[in-house]
Amino acid sequence: MVRLTQPVRRDCHNSEQVSILQICQWLENTPVGVTVRQSIWLFPIVETIHTVGIVLMAGTIAVADLRLLGFALRREPVPAVLAQVLPWTWAGFAMMFVTGALLVSSRR
Repeated sequence: MVRLTQPVRRDCHNSEQVSILQICQWLENTPVGVTVRQSIWLFPIVETIHTVGIVLMAGTIAVADLRLLGFALRREPVPAVLAQVLPWTWAGFAMMFVTGALLVSSRR
C-alpha cells in the first residue's frame, strides 16, 4: 500500500467557470434572440403561441383530473379519456417548450 505524503487536492473553483449571467447574455446575442427581440410581429406571435400551449396543457390536464375524480365523463373509462387527452397535453408542452426557449432568448 502506497501512502501519499500530501492529500490530493481537487480545486472545484475553476477560474474560468461560466456564470448563468454569461450564458443568458450569450443566448440574448444569438441570431435567434436578436431576431425575436427586434421583430415587430415575431415576439407577439411567439408569445401568443406560448399562451395557447399553456391553455392547451392546463385544459387537458383539468379534463383528465376531473375524470379521475369522477366529476366529468363518468361513462368513459379512464384509459380511453387519457388516450384522447394525452397527445394534446404533449402538444401543449412542446409548444410551450419551443416558444419558451424563444422568449427566453429574446429577453424583451
